[in-house]
Amino acid sequence: MPLTSSVKKPAAKAPAPKKPVAKKAAPAKKSTAAARPAPLRFDAPSDFKPYFCEVRFKTGEDALISPVGFKASRVKGRWDNQEAPRFDLKEYDVPTLLGIMSRLSAVTFAPNVLRRLPANTSFLLILRVNRRSADNSLAIIMKAAAMSNSAGKLRWFKEKADPVYRRLRRSVRILPSAFVDTQLPPSRRRSKKDSDSDEE
Repeated sequence: MPLTSSVKKPAAKAPAPKKPVAKKAAPAKKSTAAARPAPLRFDAPSDFKPYFCEVRFKTGEDALISPVGFKASRVKGRWDNQEAPRFDLKEYDVPTLLGIMSRLSAVTFAPNVLRRLPANTSFLLILRVNRRSADNSLAIIMKAAAMSNSAGKLRWFKEKADPVYRRLRRSVRILPSAFVDTQLPPSRRRSKKDSDSDEE
């Protein structure tokens, strides 16, 4: 019988492990949101003097600010001094009065009635009208605020996190433009005769 070859075939080599393919990072998505514009600045009048301003108003059945009874007064001195003279803007500075009302109405409006101010409620805001020394721009600070309670008496907000207070306080961002032509009280303004004499 012919002898058969006993030569063994070489074992097949195991395939080398595949190197992991590096995944390309997805390109960063460009933000479609528009950049927030810088806050607007409004210059104070040349004869401007810082003062406290009391603002009183009521909301109607629709929880919107009613123009009836809307009042703003300039306080000569501290606002918490009941003896300090107060000057009704309706008597000598109607443009500033209307400017305050329009901006408060804009900030407190919401399509959803439940997100507006409480209906049939009286409010009192104490504003400090200031001027920044750095750029002569107007700035408004809300020093205090109150709303009428169930008994009809004003209740001062003590919690700054109160949603009604926060809704009111948002107005300080846009209120400065209401005071660009704010007038001095009648007793502080010079008459035209005095002004003419100074020019001579």
